[in-house]
Amino acid sequence: MWATRLDVAEAAQPSDFKNNGWVVEALQGAWAAIATTPVPEDDPATGVYRVDHLRLALDTAVRGGGDTDTVAAIAGGLLGAVYGESAVPAEWRRLLHGWPGLATRDLVALATRIVKADKPLSSD
Repeated sequence: MWATRLDVAEAAQPSDFKNNGWVVEALQGAWAAIATTPVPEDDPATGVYRVDHLRLALDTAVRGGGDTDTVAAIAGGLLGAVYGESAVPAEWRRLLHGWPGLATRDLVALATRIVKADKPLSSD
């Protein structure tokens, strides 16, 4: 069933999934954005790199319309797993924030503490 849904997504555009507030169509919209966005070839002379796929595919995910934050979050998680944090444009990382009042640096430190501790942090 899932293979079929992802096959459908690979042959579609993110905007084809109108009910993308539903997690299944959100996943399909995210996968469509990833699968249909060309992966650039590394060309240092022009400043174009394969990792630009993350930025380009996220742009495609958002432009699909509907529940774009959900679709982009799913696409971003998948793309981030492939390309890593450094593929996220610096200007996007500077805008990143969390609650309550956490900046990018704070979120990275929190994630690092969680991973190193290998257990969730308490809210105390």
